[in-house]
Amino acid sequence: MEKFQALVAALCLLLPRAVWGDDPCTPCSGNCGESLGTLSGVDAFSNGARGNCTGTGRGFYQCVEYAKRFNGRTGERWGNANQIFARAERIGLRPFRNGETEAPRQGDAITFQGGRYGHIAIIYEVGSNFITLIEQNWHNIPGRFRRLSMNVESGRYTVVSDSRNYTVEGWLRPATDPTLTDDDGDTFSESEGDCDDTNADIYPGAVEHCNGVDDNCASGVDEEPAASYSCRDSVDCTVDSCMSGVHTCTNRTNDAACEDGDPCTTNLCLMLVGCRSTLKDTDLDGFADVACGGDDCDDGDIYVRPGAAERCNNEDDDCDTETDEDWPLLGTACEGGFGECHASGVWVCEPLERGSVCNAALGRPSPETCDGLDNDCDTETDEDWPELGTACGIYPCDGTYVCSLGGTGSYCNVDSGMPEICDGVDNDCDGETDESPAEFSCGDGNDCTIDSCFVGLCQNLSRDRDGDTYADNLCGGSDCNDLNPTVWDTAFTDARLTISAGDSNAPVLAWTGSEIGVAWEDWRAGSPNAEIYFARADTALARIGDEVRVTNAPAWSRGPSIVWISSEYGIAWYDSRSGRTEIYFTRLDSSGLEIGDDIQLTDHFALSGASYELSLAQRGSEFGIAFKDSRVSPMNLYFIRLDSVGSPIAPEAPVISDSGTESFPTLVWAGTQYGLAYTVSTDGYQQILFVRMDSSGARVGGVTTVAAFDSLGRLYAETVDLIWQGSEFALVWTKNMASGAREVYFRRLDATGTPLASEVLVASSADIIYNVAFTWSGSEYGLTWEKSSSLSATAYFVRLDADGTVLGSAIELSASQRVWEKVAVVWTGHEYIMAWSDNRDGDWEIYLGRLGCGW
Repeated sequence: MEKFQALVAALCLLLPRAVWGDDPCTPCSGNCGESLGTLSGVDAFSNGARGNCTGTGRGFYQCVEYAKRFNGRTGERWGNANQIFARAERIGLRPFRNGETEAPRQGDAITFQGGRYGHIAIIYEVGSNFITLIEQNWHNIPGRFRRLSMNVESGRYTVVSDSRNYTVEGWLRPATDPTLTDDDGDTFSESEGDCDDTNADIYPGAVEHCNGVDDNCASGVDEEPAASYSCRDSVDCTVDSCMSGVHTCTNRTNDAACEDGDPCTTNLCLMLVGCRSTLKDTDLDGFADVACGGDDCDDGDIYVRPGAAERCNNEDDDCDTETDEDWPLLGTACEGGFGECHASGVWVCEPLERGSVCNAALGRPSPETCDGLDNDCDTETDEDWPELGTACGIYPCDGTYVCSLGGTGSYCNVDSGMPEICDGVDNDCDGETDESPAEFSCGDGNDCTIDSCFVGLCQNLSRDRDGDTYADNLCGGSDCNDLNPTVWDTAFTDARLTISAGDSNAPVLAWTGSEIGVAWEDWRAGSPNAEIYFARADTALARIGDEVRVTNAPAWSRGPSIVWISSEYGIAWYDSRSGRTEIYFTRLDSSGLEIGDDIQLTDHFALSGASYELSLAQRGSEFGIAFKDSRVSPMNLYFIRLDSVGSPIAPEAPVISDSGTESFPTLVWAGTQYGLAYTVSTDGYQQILFVRMDSSGARVGGVTTVAAFDSLGRLYAETVDLIWQGSEFALVWTKNMASGAREVYFRRLDATGTPLASEVLVASSADIIYNVAFTWSGSEYGLTWEKSSSLSATAYFVRLDADGTVLGSAIELSASQRVWEKVAVVWTGHEYIMAWSDNRDGDWEIYLGRLGCGW
């Protein structure tokens, strides 16, 4: 025996433990290895720890050894780990393959297929999605239990190996495990889902009863609908259910189950009987609905039935096919009361439905008044005033007594029907003689007389409607405003606006609705430093506040153009501050203070030429400027559009390119489009042209020739002027004939620029005529021009009707050699106001003039 043990020990030294598979080595004594962990009191040891029984790093404590020792099977021959799962039943184990429905448990042996000998371990812990292992001959690290992932899906359990060389084959459990036996003989063991293996009536799939027990092992007690199904009785119309928590069957009647779909039946479910059907008696008065074969004519009202008492309510209460038969007057007319208390009505049922009443709404008596009515309802009318209707008065003021207004008494109503005339008689019987409108009888048919009646005699005096003793100038008098007693003089008056050490020239005007805004070029700083100045004036031509210096540039600023927009002024001019002539713009508030800085609109830094001769127009909150530009030859007119603060909306662009030099632009806004008039000079001759542009400055349509030179002479138009008068355009210009005559012309154009009539000659002179300007009053035009000779220079004003025909004679605004450049003119709604430059005091200053009736 000792020799056999020595031989086995030698073999253990020479061969790896896994080769044996089984356990031929005799258990060692003493220090046989370090414990790796314990489950159910059984240690797993490392193999190869120093001091083990073999004295080498091999043999003895291999994986199979721990599985056998854990299951109390030491000394048995199981084979290596790759063979154990297939041999499970021969060695008394029940196998469960990985991925099937049996979940792994703590203490199960789990096998791995792989390598030459495979691997086996004991399951230490089972989680919801993992297991951990206690094992020998894998990591050999004390206290470390390997964790593997586990997938649970559709009741199947799949453990995933953490080594690509070893796959999980399944787990093993002793065949003697009580959960694997069927103790109650119902063909189900605990492992097969039997939740009570001592009761043959409890197993998976058994009938669930209402008894507080999980009969079918479905993880619930008395679950529905199985439990309620067990409570069914023999009555079909009852609702059978298992009461939750009480575990007792209930059977409740369900009338809905007896419903037969017949609206004429009432269907009930009676316990122990079942469904019972009767004719419908909705109001439960003991009589069935007549519509269902009964004799109740209103089955919704308990008071309506055969034999009921008839009530006055427009219903057949006793179901005898007659309604309110006891009250035959119902619906017929009835009356009550006298005088103002009288009223009409009809017989109706009284509210308590016991009889009928007349529903006439009688009035309430009131004290008797004189108004033709029986106010106190005593069958007498106006009985307190017996004189009513009797004659009274003397012709032509005779009449009858009638009730006074308000009914407090009577008076003699005199109504002769005669209008009052100027004859000293009270014709209209109002107690007054020859009062208005007696003067109407004095009318002589002349609008220029005031017709009146005085002491019975007619008077017809020259018209003086405002009583200022001056007759209306429309009727040959001298009062130009016969509705204002403080105004009666039409004479022209003027006043000096500026006081400057230098010349003040080229004024322009803007009317705000209450005052005048004036801008001009001023040379008080000395040549060549001209600046733009601004001042305000009232309608009496008196200056408001101080002059305002608008520009402050190192060179000249000239040719201003001004507009008024709601609460501020817009001013444009041309300026040489940059060494080049450019167009500038700024805004002034209502007091004349500048809003922001000057804005340079053009820039010839990279271009040759200059920009000048500009015309500024207002379009709503925007501005448009047309100007002459010499960047190309011949010179063209350009247009630039500005927003409400004066910033360019788009770069300037040429309006039109003619073969000649374009000059003297005058731009107006016509509500939906711009109108632009200008001159074109070719070989020393000129034409007056007109063109339209849309709101962006793009040309609309073609070009209209307003006037052109002919074989008789040359045409000059240095200050052609254009206005829009609300429905059409109008132009004025000057013409210089070869014969030496100078002339002023007028012409109308429609909204498309088409001439409405031929040009009209307004004025002619042997002297030089130039610098025309005009405005529209709403009914006529006011036109100014300048005339000069070798001895004098003066200005003239004339009125034109809507067709350009001269009204009256031209008025000389100033005499002697003192007028220079264009006379600007505006209409205030009451009078014309002009501005010009005048040297009557030795230097050139700005003057204002009035012509008209003022305020």
